[in-house]
Amino acid sequence: KNFSLGEEVIVLNYPYHLSKLNTILSFSKITSSVFWREFLLTFKCKKFKLNIIKSMLTSLKRGELFAKHLDKIIQQYTFKHDVLIYSYWANDMAIGLALLQKKNKKIKTISRAHRFDLYEYVNEINYLPYRSLLVNQLSSIYCISNHGLKYIIENGNAGKNKHNLKLSKLGVTNNSFFKKKDNAENVKLISCSSLISVKRIHIIIYSLYKLPRNIKITWHHVGEGPLESELKLQAKS
Repeated sequence: KNFSLGEEVIVLNYPYHLSKLNTILSFSKITSSVFWREFLLTFKCKKFKLNIIKSMLTSLKRGELFAKHLDKIIQQYTFKHDVLIYSYWANDMAIGLALLQKKNKKIKTISRAHRFDLYEYVNEINYLPYRSLLVNQLSSIYCISNHGLKYIIENGNAGKNKHNLKLSKLGVTNNSFFKKKDNAENVKLISCSSLISVKRIHIIIYSLYKLPRNIKITWHHVGEGPLESELKLQAKS
């Protein structure tokens, strides 16, 4: 369902997963020049497996469908300013942005890059599709860590487009808008993530433990995972 957040904000839902029909139709992308450039780059890296080929085809199909969807929106509305399209993840939606950017040079496209959408080795098939396309077509890619930025520079076939790869860490550095609280007041802390080791929730627990005892804190965490019981025990101890 679509809904509005004011006169100038419209929220549109878009399905990420391919339908069965589009999954079948994705095999027609084997005739695409974009597919073959990716295939040759991957073949040079000695990554030639059927599940990798399938990932190339379905990701390209998903990206093309999303690019067409965005293009229709751009054609439908009159924009007062330059069009900037932002993807929070460097996934198949970002591939769609790159394909659209290739077609429409008047727009600007940006994507963040985190972990599952950046490091090939954390994925089950040790492969992420169209990294070179993202690096060379998107206006900018913002990595959330120095390690991630170094990784994509070394593995993304950036070439002359390294200047498009940038660092932008998550979080807030300017805390001037926070209201100073009296020690007697209850400070509410909210965190959100899966309860898995890479999220390092135990550091939050340790940090809260190190705070002065006269500071009252209520901590709410949104998320679940295999470490839930273990983390609850740490928090109680």
